[in-house]
Amino acid sequence: MKRAVSLILFIFVLSFSLYLRLFPAYFPQLKKAAAFQAESELSHDAQIKIEKEYVSYSPLIKKKIFKALLAKEYKSKKAIEKKVDSEYAKLKGRFQNENGQTYLLELDPYCWMRFTRLLLKNGYPGNKKIGKNIYDTFMLAPVGMKISPHRFLYYASTFMYKVYNKISKLPLERFLFYLPVFLSAVFLSLLYFFCRRFFSYITAFFAVLFCGVADVVLRRSSAGWFDTDVLNLIFPLLIIWLLAEALPKKPKANIFYSLTASFFLGLFAFTWVGWWFVYLVVFSYFGYVFLNDLSLPAQERVNYPPRFKNLGISFAVFLGGSILFSLLIAQFNPLTEAYRSILANLGLGKALGHSIWPSTYYTVGELRRGGFKEIANGVNGIGILFLSFLFSFWMYIKHRRSKRQPIVIMLLFWMFFMLYASFKSIRFSMFLAVPLAIFFGWGVEQGLKVIYAYYQKVNKLKFEIPLFSLLAAIIFLAVFPIATRGIKSAQGIYPLMDDAWHDILVKIKKSTPAEAIINSWWDFGDWFKEIARRRVIFDGQSQNRPLAYWMGRVFLSSDERETINILRMLNNSSDTLFDEVSRWVKDDFRTIALLSDLVKSDKEKAQAILSGYNLPKEVKKKIIETIFTHNPGAAYFIVDKSMISKMSSISFLGSWDFAKVYVSKNRNSPQQDVLKYIEDNFMLDKKEALAKYNEVMFAGKDNINEVVSRRQGFSFVSSGKEEEGIVYFENGTVFNTKELSAKIFFPYLKQYKNPAFIYFYDEGKGLVNYKGNNNSALKTGCIFIKDKQGSWKAVGTSKALISSFFNKLYFFKALGLKHFTPFISDKKKGIYVYRIKWQ
Repeated sequence: MKRAVSLILFIFVLSFSLYLRLFPAYFPQLKKAAAFQAESELSHDAQIKIEKEYVSYSPLIKKKIFKALLAKEYKSKKAIEKKVDSEYAKLKGRFQNENGQTYLLELDPYCWMRFTRLLLKNGYPGNKKIGKNIYDTFMLAPVGMKISPHRFLYYASTFMYKVYNKISKLPLERFLFYLPVFLSAVFLSLLYFFCRRFFSYITAFFAVLFCGVADVVLRRSSAGWFDTDVLNLIFPLLIIWLLAEALPKKPKANIFYSLTASFFLGLFAFTWVGWWFVYLVVFSYFGYVFLNDLSLPAQERVNYPPRFKNLGISFAVFLGGSILFSLLIAQFNPLTEAYRSILANLGLGKALGHSIWPSTYYTVGELRRGGFKEIANGVNGIGILFLSFLFSFWMYIKHRRSKRQPIVIMLLFWMFFMLYASFKSIRFSMFLAVPLAIFFGWGVEQGLKVIYAYYQKVNKLKFEIPLFSLLAAIIFLAVFPIATRGIKSAQGIYPLMDDAWHDILVKIKKSTPAEAIINSWWDFGDWFKEIARRRVIFDGQSQNRPLAYWMGRVFLSSDERETINILRMLNNSSDTLFDEVSRWVKDDFRTIALLSDLVKSDKEKAQAILSGYNLPKEVKKKIIETIFTHNPGAAYFIVDKSMISKMSSISFLGSWDFAKVYVSKNRNSPQQDVLKYIEDNFMLDKKEALAKYNEVMFAGKDNINEVVSRRQGFSFVSSGKEEEGIVYFENGTVFNTKELSAKIFFPYLKQYKNPAFIYFYDEGKGLVNYKGNNNSALKTGCIFIKDKQGSWKAVGTSKALISSFFNKLYFFKALGLKHFTPFISDKKKGIYVYRIKWQ
């Protein structure tokens, strides 16, 4: 009976979790929207018919006829269903290709699909191989980029795809779309049997439910999320399971389990850059047990020698095996790799790291610092998070000296490390969900046991129906809110890609040269590589490089000469010119100061600047060619609507103040030396240098993030309608076209204010008019845009962004620019592709 109940619970919770993960395949949440749309259209059609055919009838009669027409329509169920199905197909169709296949959900999955496709085609996950090194020349164009050693996902996917294709043929994208659901089934099954092994089927049921529907896990393991995330949960779970099995065993069994755990660590190291967190969990456990045993009273250390021997065997085998398997599988030493990665990840959540360059990760949403509320929302809410922490303490008290001690302590360390990591970067709360789910499941089970024991003591089981009714109610109260949150989360999962973007990418593929390079912000780089099959300046895999600064500077630049010089440098040499020059200058700050001056200059002035540097002639020649004289091949620049909201992050990276960075990194040096250095190298007068110095020193190390740069952004974008020379916008802004005057409405103040400046761009006439207002209390102003069709748009912005390259391309459609011509666009979606003219 117990086994049957366990099996039923397992099938139920697994089925429910997988059902949620299939929402992106067919979007059931859109059925309601389709029904509502169909009903609205029927009502609208009936209303029009009445107004045409029954003009002279009274409103009361019209209302009765309206109800009769609707009733007649609703009687025809097939017609209604057909209309609903038609609307449903339209709503979900924008997220699916011509074959009804939903696009992959995010950006990275397209890069991993590309590597898998190349592996199937070439036998390795790249398009170029030199010795043992594999490269993708579509990344970091025109140089190319070495493929990361973490490649298990591509090899495993390729193997499974080949096996599946022997049974049934399937397009690669469709197979990879559903693969995360299969991997989720594997993970949740392992979690269930893990909890069964060490606790009970009740714990297993609640743990799988908790983890399976947690928003942060669900979103990263649904159909279409082709990434390493599910594997990143499978491997650590297997490793600590095997080590927990190894410790109480005799030497032979201990060696077997420990060696198997080290094998899976080797696979984990081959899978994900953050694999080393398992090392922290395992080594912390061994250290804890060793120190705990030493602290025990002498009478309690009777079993210390054999216990120490088991721990020693397991530790030595696991450590030695992990080094061996990492070298064989991932081809790197895990100890040195873990040390390097830990140092690198200490910079998460900080704008300034070890190098002089800004950290792009600081501006990425999923890598931002997590707050307690954000972490809780990802793992089923504050209440359940609090209970899970409480239950973890209860479990530790109960099992700190029982046979379950190894698994309990390792789960606690897992929880502590990932809680810390989640505060550094919200993405890691996904890993926090696993131990929390186990603690929550165990705690609910213990609570049920306490209630059952108390009821048995008081009533001696005379009334079993009330008891089981009470237990069922408690279980329902625990399950229902979690399941409801899971459904709500699943309903919010949509792919970033849609038909508009896909069509643009296909057009780029068909109408541009095969060797063309796409210049844009990093977000869509993976789409350009895989769908458009074109090389990119940088993408999600190379986002944390100096390219982010250079491209951010391009977006902000008000000087087209500077813009084209930077783009020519990037399209000729990617970000390698800095390294080449720095080898001779031997000072990164002087190097960036030099390049910064050069890209703002013309060729003649640049040669004069270089004459002041003791560089070899061939290096000077290379610099001039790269920035000024050697024109790259075909290249295109893309801006899109999403960059409006991203401008705060883009401007932060592009406005990076290297003088302030120098001060921060040399805060312990004499003030006069620091001031003299930034004055000489960054061309600052004494007042400017001192202001920068004081700002950095006042900020201190803890508050430096937002001091080393500045953010610029667009405060609003609103549509409007014109009535007799006055344009009324949806957000309350009003614009007088004749007087060039405007008022911006601030809802939280409930009042209007005059903007500091007004730009009026008439796309049909190709004119831009400007009017300033020195008496305005605001520092921001408005751009008012009238397109060729007579539609209006108002944009709230700072004056610095008015003359920015982004503004000129996106809002002013390259008006007045010499090097950029419109190529492809989708005005409705807000995507604009420009061809770069190097001459």
